[in-house]
Parts: sequence; structure tokens; C-alpha cells
Amino acid sequence: MTPLRRLLASALAGALLVGGPYLHGAEDEAGTERRLDAVAEELNALDAWLDDADRRMTDLQRDLAAADRGVAAAANRLREVNTELVHTRSKLSELSEERVEIEARRLTQARRIAAHVRGAYRYSGRDFFKVLLNQDDPTAFDRMIRYHGYFNRARLDALEEYRRVLVTIGENEQAALDRRQFLATQQDELARRQQSLVARSDEREALIDGLSREVSDREEQRRRLTEDRERLEALLAELRRRAREEEATRFAESRGRLNWPVAGRVVRHFGQPRAGGRLQWEGVYFEARPGTEVKAIHGGRVVFADWLRGFGLLTILDHGDGHMSLYGNADVLFKEVGDWVEGGEPIAAAGRSGGQAESGLYLEVRANGRPTNPIAWLERNR
Repeated sequence: MTPLRRLLASALAGALLVGGPYLHGAEDEAGTERRLDAVAEELNALDAWLDDADRRMTDLQRDLAAADRGVAAAANRLREVNTELVHTRSKLSELSEERVEIEARRLTQARRIAAHVRGAYRYSGRDFFKVLLNQDDPTAFDRMIRYHGYFNRARLDALEEYRRVLVTIGENEQAALDRRQFLATQQDELARRQQSLVARSDEREALIDGLSREVSDREEQRRRLTEDRERLEALLAELRRRAREEEATRFAESRGRLNWPVAGRVVRHFGQPRAGGRLQWEGVYFEARPGTEVKAIHGGRVVFADWLRGFGLLTILDHGDGHMSLYGNADVLFKEVGDWVEGGEPIAAAGRSGGQAESGLYLEVRANGRPTNPIAWLERNR
């Protein structure tokens, strides 16, 4: 295991001792980054779930409101029907009492007519009309006829009136009975509808309650994951800080033992005059065929990876404590800004970018911004 790996593993082991819940079994910075990515994915999934839960909660609340309004409307209508049923029953009772009264009066009139008819026979025990015809006094005859006529017409008119009233009462009673039947049917239907709406409301309330508990659990899970992410980010930052410190220490202590970036021959040396003697080479230029892998001379972090005038496609590694290495004139850059690389890891392909006449690699090593001889840093026996 490289010293950098040993440092990262040591730092992670220290984090495990303080109880980081997601660090068991992690060995290095890469493992921490993978776990951090996994936590981020979980958080994204939780956020998506919570957004969907919010939409579902809105729909359930809307359904619950509709069910509650339906229950209220059914209850109001049921109250109206019950009130009308009470009124209808009262009306039927009144009509029944009126029918009994009219029927009693009709029977009284019928009895009186019957009594009158029977009294007419008591004159002679014969037919009433024979009694009338045997009257010697024409005045008496006429008076008896008129008397019985008036009496009978009055009684008959009263009976007819009672009959008409009884017919009307009967019609009203039938209408009231029909109305009562209709209201009773509607009462049953409203009661069933109210029961159904109450069940629907209870179901929605149960769903809302269950969803609320699940949301609460997910939010608690999200809170824990957020805390885990923060701990992982803090750990990762600490690992990188320690790595930079060790890299810086190791770089300074590794003078004369660093990896060669390519195996090619040095064709331009540090300090050699250039541009007609007005300038000097601040690095070295290695001869290398196009596409040859360029390897980092030491572990570090990519702080620049782009085209730069005079250097072509250029990668700059920061090794910490003011030490940097520059790799220019590449045809292809393999790394991006922010990437961490280890010594000997390929970072580019040699080439002729920047207008070089011959294919190769330009290398500089700087200490606190000042160029130093790269060859003095590289392993002497290769």
C-alpha cells in the first residue's frame, strides 16, 4: 500500500473510532467518495419521494374535503327529509282524525234519516205514502209533504257534503301516504350515502395519517442522511488536507527519487539558452512519440488542465506546500481540474500541441513559484 493509501486508511480508521455510521469497512478516500455519492443518491431519491408524497397528500386532502362536504350536504338533506317526514306523519294523523269526525257526523245524519223514515211508519203501520194519501185535509197533506221534503233534502245534502269531504280526505291521505313513502325511501338512500361518504372520509383520514407518519419517518431518514453527508464531507476534506500535507512532505523529501514522466531522451535542458539567448529553458523537453503516456512524477491534485499559449495542452499538478509540476505540449489530457492522481498514474498523451516542431513532453517543477531543475527531482537510475 502506498504511503498516501496508508494515510487515508489511517484517517478512516480514526473516523470509525468516533462512530461514523457509514464508514465501517472503508479504507481510503475513494471509498469515502463512493459512500458520499451513495448518500447523495439516497438523498435525491428521498427528495423525489417527498415531492411525490406532497402531491399525494394534496390529492388526499382534496378528496377528504370533498367527502366532508358530501357528508355535510347529505346530513343537511337528511335533516330536511326527517323534518318533512314528521310533518307528513302529523298531517296524516290530522287527516285520520278529521276522517273519523266526518264519518261520525255522516253516520249521525244517516241515523236521523233512518229514524225519520221509521217515524213516518208509526202513523198507521203502513207505507208512509199511503198515510199521506189518506189525509182528508188538503192543507195538512200539503204541509206534511213539504215538511218531509225539506227534511229529506237537507239530510241528503248533508250526506252528499260529507261524502265529498270524505273523498277529499281520502285523496289527501293517499297523497300524504305516497309522500311519506317517497320520503322514507329518500331517507334510506340518504342514510346509505351518508354512511358511504363517512366511510370514504374515514379511509382518506387513515391514508393521510399513514402518509403523514411515513413522511415523518422519511424526513427523519433524510435528516440522518444529511448529517451523514456532512460528516463524510468533513472527513473527506480532512483526508484531503492530510493527504496534501503528506504529499507536500513526501514531495520535498523525495528529491532525486520521483517517477520519470516519459522514457524519452531529454533534448532541451533546464537553464539552456533559448530564443537567441534572451531566455532560458525553465524546464526540460523530453523526446516522445505522439500518444506516449505521460505519467505524474508524484501524487497531487489537478489545478489546471487546458490549452495555454506557449505550452499547448497543459496539465498542472499541485503537490502541496508550494510544489507544482507542469506537463505541456500534450496531444490529449486525461484528467480534469479537481482530480487527484498518484505518482506514476497516466495524466496525458505526449504530442506537439502549442506549435512544437517535434513530438514530446515539456516538464517544469516549481517550488513556491520558482522554476527548479526537474532532472534533480527525478530518479537518478531509471
